[in-house]
Amino acid sequence: MPPMLHRFLQALAGLAFLFCGLGIVNTMVSLKYEIEDDNCVSVVDGRDLCQTLHYNWIGLGVATAVIVALAFAKTKNSPTE
Repeated sequence: MPPMLHRFLQALAGLAFLFCGLGIVNTMVSLKYEIEDDNCVSVVDGRDLCQTLHYNWIGLGVATAVIVALAFAKTKNSPTE
């Protein structure tokens, strides 16, 4: 894998990790303040917060797996002549 592509994928996976982590925090705050009667539907915008939380956890796991996989991936440096 070329080093430039490797760095780009690392940056993209890092941003996905941060985005999903902040999404989890945001959804947990919404679960605390925006629901009524112990259901997962927000009274503010009507979205299912439990489903959103589930998808954010999946995204965080995938981003972590990509980061770990890229940590062990070898990069091919172009030969110097």
